Amino acid sequence: MIVKHTRTLLDPNMSSKHKDLILMAVKLFHRYGFSKVSVEEICREARVSKVTFYRYYKSKDELIVSILTLLFDDITRRVWALLEGDKSLKQKFD
Repeated sequence: MIVKHTRTLLDPNMSSKHKDLILMAVKLFHRYGFSKVSVEEICREARVSKVTFYRYYKSKDELIVSILTLLFDDITRRVWALLEGDKSLKQKFD
């Protein structure tokens, strides 16, 4: 099996401000919808400056792509973990 490196919010190289930005964006997008949330609102709620936001992302669109990539990587990692080992998938769920 090939295990690929995937980025997570547990990545020790990710700053706490970066994590706060991502987590707050997810919360706001979930609550109000992507199109109704502004970069300013994300920054205000995450308690980071817009300069910090733009250090990590060129736009809100780039942020959502990053969030979706993190989620996809997490799902991929969990699926690979389920597939590892000698037990069948059915046995793992029983």
